[in-house]
Amino acid sequence: MPSPAPTTHTLTGQLIVADLVVAIPICDPTRTVVDALSDLQDGTQLPCPRAMPAPYLGAASGALVTVTSTTGKPLGTGHLGAGVLGMHGVRYPFTVDNLAPSDSYVVKVSTVTSATFSRAALETDEWVVELTVGDKAF
Repeated sequence: MPSPAPTTHTLTGQLIVADLVVAIPICDPTRTVVDALSDLQDGTQLPCPRAMPAPYLGAASGALVTVTSTTGKPLGTGHLGAGVLGMHGVRYPFTVDNLAPSDSYVVKVSTVTSATFSRAALETDEWVVELTVGDKAF
């Protein structure tokens, strides 16, 4: 009797660029940081269709998300979705479907950042991750 195929998973997550001083002028160049912060504090969220500048180059809608094992074996790929500016920064959602099994996973978002997660941690967190870059200035 053949052995069953290994189970794959779907990893969902988001990249957060928390640096509002950089993000606000990129997402909405027509407004001052102070005016935008006032709206963001009230819960307003704004689309952010433009790519982030240095030091967050690579944070943009469509940017590649790769998942590998700690030995570098490719396990899956996805792409960042549209950025949304909120009080905690710009959030770029992503999904990696059919993630191959491994004991650990290295999630890399373009050239922006990467993080390593154990299989046990991902199972505990229901295969949801959050990667944050930049300091929240406010």
